[in-house]
Amino acid sequence: MILALPNPKKTLQINKNVEDVRQAIEHLPLFTDKYSLIKNNPIINQFTFSASEFLSIGVYIEVNYNSVEENKTEITIEVIRKVGSFNQSHEITNANHHLIKIVELITQSLETEIGARLDLTIQKEKEIKEKEDTLTKIREENKEKARLQKEKNPFAYYTKQTLFLLLTLAIVVCLFYGFYVFLRWLF
Repeated sequence: MILALPNPKKTLQINKNVEDVRQAIEHLPLFTDKYSLIKNNPIINQFTFSASEFLSIGVYIEVNYNSVEENKTEITIEVIRKVGSFNQSHEITNANHHLIKIVELITQSLETEIGARLDLTIQKEKEIKEKEDTLTKIREENKEKARLQKEKNPFAYYTKQTLFLLLTLAIVVCLFYGFYVFLRWLF
């Protein structure tokens, strides 16, 4: 029988006001590519982040924050499996690493001034735009090369297309044949 272990959870208090903490948590993805913000619920003061794991679908990290005093905020971090529950010790170890990393990221975000965080946001948006522009340029160049090849030598172009189609078809047929042989061997 497999027992489900409780979701790892950590609660901490920070000597910052709730608005500073909210902004810091919201800007966590600026400091890492591992965690992406997927949900923000300002009504219940909750952020949900998603993270992938090796040989696993991954986890959700829920970060709740509440004001304790005027300049003191309580943060609760909980790691939840995307599918199923924690039932192995190495899964709990990975979840604890996520807790440690999220606390480090919150600290890093709080230590960084809001202006620097906004600069990071603009920089990340520029990087994404540059990548999209580069990919668009490469696609356009490839389309132009294919069009020029088709105009210069249509026989070579269509021969290449036909060979690619035949190779793809051969791979699919081999996979189906292998599956058929496996089923015959199984039964």
